[in-house]
Amino acid sequence: MGGTSSRGVSEVTGLVLLLGFVVVTASFAFAAGDRVVSDAESDARTETGEIVVKQFDARLGTVISAPGNGTTTLDLGDHDPSQVTVGQAGEIAVSVDGGECTDSVPLSSVRLESEGADELAYQAGGIFRRSPNGNSVVVAPPDVTARGGTLSISVANVSGRVTEDRFVLRKNASRSRAVTEGIRRTLYSDGCRRPDDVTVSVTSDYYMAWGEYLRSEVGAAVGVFPDNRTVRFTLNSSHLPAAVDDSRNEVVNLQNPAVVDPDPVDHRFDDVAFSIDKSVGNTYFVSGRPVENGKLVGDIESFEGGVVFRPPVDVVVVMDESGSMGGSKIADAKDAAKQFVGLTNESRDRIALVGYDTDSRFVRVGYQRYFSADHAALNATIDRYSAGGGTAINRGLNTSVALHDIESNFSRTRHVILLTDGKNEPGGGVCSAEGYSDDDDCRDEFDRRTLDGARAAAAQNVVVHTIAFGDDANETLLEEVANTSGGTYSKATTGTELRTVFEGIFQNITETDQVVRRPVSTSLSVNGTTYVPRVAGEDSNVAGYGGQPNVNDPGIRGEFTYAVNTSDAAPMNVSAVTLACSDWELTAVRHTNASTGRTYNEVRCTNVTGVDREVPHENVTAYLAGADMTGFEDGNEAWWQPDLYDDTLDPYVNASGRLDVESNQAIVVYDFPDSESEYGETRLVMLYEFGLPDSTTTATVIDVDVTEVRIRD
Repeated sequence: MGGTSSRGVSEVTGLVLLLGFVVVTASFAFAAGDRVVSDAESDARTETGEIVVKQFDARLGTVISAPGNGTTTLDLGDHDPSQVTVGQAGEIAVSVDGGECTDSVPLSSVRLESEGADELAYQAGGIFRRSPNGNSVVVAPPDVTARGGTLSISVANVSGRVTEDRFVLRKNASRSRAVTEGIRRTLYSDGCRRPDDVTVSVTSDYYMAWGEYLRSEVGAAVGVFPDNRTVRFTLNSSHLPAAVDDSRNEVVNLQNPAVVDPDPVDHRFDDVAFSIDKSVGNTYFVSGRPVENGKLVGDIESFEGGVVFRPPVDVVVVMDESGSMGGSKIADAKDAAKQFVGLTNESRDRIALVGYDTDSRFVRVGYQRYFSADHAALNATIDRYSAGGGTAINRGLNTSVALHDIESNFSRTRHVILLTDGKNEPGGGVCSAEGYSDDDDCRDEFDRRTLDGARAAAAQNVVVHTIAFGDDANETLLEEVANTSGGTYSKATTGTELRTVFEGIFQNITETDQVVRRPVSTSLSVNGTTYVPRVAGEDSNVAGYGGQPNVNDPGIRGEFTYAVNTSDAAPMNVSAVTLACSDWELTAVRHTNASTGRTYNEVRCTNVTGVDREVPHENVTAYLAGADMTGFEDGNEAWWQPDLYDDTLDPYVNASGRLDVESNQAIVVYDFPDSESEYGETRLVMLYEFGLPDSTTTATVIDVDVTEVRIRD
């Protein structure tokens, strides 16, 4: 929720907010000074509250995306449980065709209220802020969108109470399915399969913020009704997909010889060139899209680990600032950190800085709050590291993981470089406050917490690299932290060795093996006009040639589709080509070979220079309902490819191995010949639809997903 896509999970055990006050002694300024302090305290409470709510959003998103009854924990930090309120706060009501089909989605909220600060709340995947006068704004957008003619509503219905500083979020998977399926059955019922209009009403205490958000999102007029805290908008036929407009669609049976020319043989077309003709001047809507796991075009190759062949990285440098780091040690550590900064790519990579002694702190870079790509600002900030105090390694580690949790995402590789010259020695005052009278027992506890931090990092794919600087570090602990998170452990005793270690860590995080996704494209010819596929969403970074996009780009997370009209007797033909590529780029998509343990990233083409070759017509086959698909059972797929029969075709094949699709659908398999691949099959599998099926298939206009989550201690 709120941004799944892409958030992680971590245990955040401490967050230090440093406030500086300058007191001016003047009797006439007391009142004004009090107001300034009050405003600063209010802003601070709002900021820390916002971090807590953002972490709640990130953790909840992980629970929602986890299979089964996923759980996670959250710590309120400095906030009291009495400041958190959980409850129903309204609903999202959906009405189809003027009320023919109507249902509502529960709208709960989790609110954080601090004295003298704005109220912060999580609701429907978004984060809202409301001031004491009732005005509300969106901090992070909710999961309600209307794009490409599809209304998408994804809501977490949170129940329970927060009675302790630390609490558990648990998803009820079976209840979530039941609620979601019930709403979908109502909205997708027979009379509403192809709606003329969809009206959505959102009732919420944050209706003002909802109104502003929806005005920018839905592309339709949004009405605001303060008396009942509601906003409302209607999507009419101009907003909805053409597929729901019956005037543009007709029923087609691709195996009816009176309609289709030439006649299919054995439920298939071996040369996918044909026409549909009912001889009444009909117009038919034609669409095509890849099936899930249907892109099997690729190879494994070796690339050098240059910056162009890797994803961007987020690195948190965690520096020991204890007293033992004084003198040349802190100077050498600063030099090594600056050298590491210089190795990174200023246009792609980001670095954040954390220091720790008995406590930990964010070392903010320039105007950036946390991560920065500005090398000059980073180097200047590194000079602010200092030495003095005890050593609490766990606090530095936990702060760095919290930073990734809040500010990074899974499109970037995420790393921590943890440096220390000693062992956990938080000091007598800290140990006494923790209830320990024996220093060894206290140290053991802080070692345990450090390993807990490493496990939390691993849980959200943060890799921790540890460095022992000198001979007094707890090397056993540092090795275990690195091993737990999948990182590296290194030791250095001089400044020169330390710079070498930092350089080695950079090489480690940038060199990978690659699965090369070969660029290919398809086209659909209708009555002499050639149509190329349209990529859903943002496609500016997808390479192509002559208007033909590389449909095998792993960056295409949604569908690529055709959406055209054809008329009676118009000849149609589907085809595919391989594209020539000159430049490649590493993506964050990874595959691990279970038998060897090696991990490979996927590489995408960033510069297509032309068409390499066209797939011959005899290598393109359209399979219709009833076709025997058992010939694909003995495929030659690579370990990283989905199984063509058991994975790709499985949703479309019945128990007898026959294709089970609608009358107007065809599964088209492109078999790319003369591939350079030494690994598995090189095929593209697509689903085409021509007109409407005999069963008058419903077009997807409303996508509703409700997740039931309960809070418990």
